[in-house]
Amino acid sequence: MNIDAIIAQNKTQIESVTSMQELIFNLEQDNYEDSVTSLTNSNDFSLKSTLRHFLATIGVAFQTKPMNSDLLIELLCSFSNNINNLFTPHEIYNVLCLNSSNYFLLQLITHNILTFNSINSIPHIEDNSFLVYFAPEIKENDPGKFNELVKPLLTIDIEEIQQLRSKGVNDSEISAIIRNDDIESFINYLSRSSSINQKIPTSIYEKSSYLNKEPTYFEYSAFYGSIKIFKYLMTNKISPSQNLTFYAVAGGNYEIIHLCEQLMCDFSNGVNAAILFHQNDILNYLKNQGSSLLHNSIVYSILGYNFEYFYQLFNE
Repeated sequence: MNIDAIIAQNKTQIESVTSMQELIFNLEQDNYEDSVTSLTNSNDFSLKSTLRHFLATIGVAFQTKPMNSDLLIELLCSFSNNINNLFTPHEIYNVLCLNSSNYFLLQLITHNILTFNSINSIPHIEDNSFLVYFAPEIKENDPGKFNELVKPLLTIDIEEIQQLRSKGVNDSEISAIIRNDDIESFINYLSRSSSINQKIPTSIYEKSSYLNKEPTYFEYSAFYGSIKIFKYLMTNKISPSQNLTFYAVAGGNYEIIHLCEQLMCDFSNGVNAAILFHQNDILNYLKNQGSSLLHNSIVYSILGYNFEYFYQLFNE
C-alpha cells in the first residue's frame, strides 16, 4: 500500500487529531472553556487511542508552550479519571515524555495523576538535577537515600527549592529581566556584566528543555517576545546567531520575525521550528516568503507530533 492510500484510509483520524492539536496549541485563558467543550464534543475520550494522541500532544505542548503550562495542566486534569483508568503510570510517563521536564512531572504528582513512589518503578533518569529537584519528596519517602545521596548536593534549603519549583522558570536574574522585557533593568545589568554576548545559564527549574540550552540574550528575548530588549540588542549591532530565527519562530511573535527579516537572517532553522512548535500559520507565511521545507523537516514533525505537517510532507 502506497503513502497516498494510507493517508486516504486514515483521513478521518488525521483530521480529528489535527483539529485536537489546533485547539490545544491555541489554548488561552479566554478560550479555555470553549476549547474544552470542543475537545469533548469532537473526541471520544473513553478510547485509549484518542487519549494517547491527547497525551502525546499535551507532552509536546508542555515543552513548546511553557507560558501555557498552567492551562495545559488544568486541561490534563479534566481527563485525569479516564487517563488513570486506561493507562498505567509507566505508560503515562512515556507518552508524556516526562524525562524532559521535572516541572511537568511534579505537576502530575501534585495533581494525583502520578505518585512519587510510582516513579521508582519506572525507568527514568535520576541524575543530580533530579535528586535536587525532588529533594522534598525523597526526604519524605526515603530518608536514607536523602541523607546519603541528596543532602551533599544541596546548596539551598528545602523550602527555597519548593519556592523555586513552584515558579517553574529559570531562576537567574537575567532570565527574569528578559522575560519581563524590563529594558531599564537590562541596561543596568549589562553595566555590571563583562559582555552583552553572554548566554542564559541553565537551570534545573526551567520548564522547557528547549530553553535550557544556554540561548543567547538575543535568542531568549526572541522566544519571549521581549520586543524592547530585542530592539536594544539590534541597535547595539549584536550579530544574530544561526539559531535566532529558531527561537523567534518558536516564540511566535510576528514583529520579532519581521525584525529578523530586516537583519537578513536565514530562516531555514525557522522552518523546522515552526513545525516543531506547531506554529503552522507562521510556517505558511515563511513558505509564502520563499522558504522551503528541509530534508530533515519530517524529523521535526515527528518530534513535535505535528500531524498536519507530517502528512503534508509526503505530498510535497
